[in-house]
Amino acid sequence: MEHKMDNKRNRSGNLANWFPFVKQLYKDWEEVKNDAGKEDLETRDRIWDNIHKEISPLQKSTNWYIGTTIGIAAAIALILVINIFNFKERENSLSEVSSSFVTHVYNGENVYVLPDGSKLWMEEGSCIKYGRDFNASRDVWLTGNAVFDVVKNPESIFRVHMESSCIEVKGTVFSVEQINENANVVTLYSGRIDYIGNKNETIKLNPSQRLVYNLQESSAQIIEFNSDIHWNNGRFRFVDVSLEDLVNFLGYEYGVDIDMDETVDRKALLTGTFLHNEDEEGILSKIVLSLNLNCKKEDGKYVLSKKNE
Repeated sequence: MEHKMDNKRNRSGNLANWFPFVKQLYKDWEEVKNDAGKEDLETRDRIWDNIHKEISPLQKSTNWYIGTTIGIAAAIALILVINIFNFKERENSLSEVSSSFVTHVYNGENVYVLPDGSKLWMEEGSCIKYGRDFNASRDVWLTGNAVFDVVKNPESIFRVHMESSCIEVKGTVFSVEQINENANVVTLYSGRIDYIGNKNETIKLNPSQRLVYNLQESSAQIIEFNSDIHWNNGRFRFVDVSLEDLVNFLGYEYGVDIDMDETVDRKALLTGTFLHNEDEEGILSKIVLSLNLNCKKEDGKYVLSKKNE
């Protein structure tokens, strides 16, 4: 008889240990119940009835072990209901976020057209994201490099978002190069843009200007280039541009070193076009052919020289 009483007291103690756990479950449920549906509430009430019946300290049942098991099972079931409810909420939330955006990764196409008619020439490895309600809010997020030809809309500012910075546009042609995590290079061919740095400072750019912005130091450098170099629907066009100006432009545009020795006429004028995605060696081959020059590559640098006659 004494042995049975000890077992009963032990089981009662074990049940008492569950009370804080059940209390916390009840608190957790109260925090989410306002967002629960009718079916969830009915399940919650059914589970709590089982818990109160099976774990109540006033319960006098002789089968305490079974009672404890049922109570624990009910508590675990409650956890599952709460977690499933929260999971569904998170899943729906993520689904809404992902379905509200369009993401396009460069796939080799020549040009990508946005819903408002603005054109975008992307480089390999680049990605663009924008909202499905784009015409109502012309915001795009760019990873990588691209040239934008933005349709003018006085009632809607076009914004390009990058890491820690942004460009505001009303209708213009410009390129964006995110060289690395520390620097952005923005080149303006026509129109006006405002570049907003990572300290919310605004830098205004005029046509034929290139901005080099250091994200680490929040510093800006503006470089002028020849105004006779234009962007035209995926091509660079230039008329009577000196060799020196064209070489400087190519150096910044392609991130390559191009040098000329003393035999080369730096003021020689050139007229022509080249594609935005044309490689530098192809462009240089046209230049040397036009001016009867040699071109060789030494230690990663291109060197132009005059051919011996």
